[in-house]
Amino acid sequence: MEDEMQRDLENAQTQIRNIEQELTKVDLMQQNLARLQGVEAYLIAKLNPVEEVPDKKINGPEPAAVDGKAAKGDE
Repeated sequence: MEDEMQRDLENAQTQIRNIEQELTKVDLMQQNLARLQGVEAYLIAKLNPVEEVPDKKINGPEPAAVDGKAAKGDE
């Protein structure tokens, strides 16, 4: 009976060590994933740079004069 309990204890300790090793592997994989995501974001930014656009283009075209008269708001 005592031998069986000792074996059960040793098996449980072995399982705990195995789980701890797996958790360490998972932690390292998460760190590597975070690094790779950072590299991915950097490369995407380098490949697709944000084009600087003047305010006029962002706000739309200038109102055009009609028949020589100033457009509304340009008076």
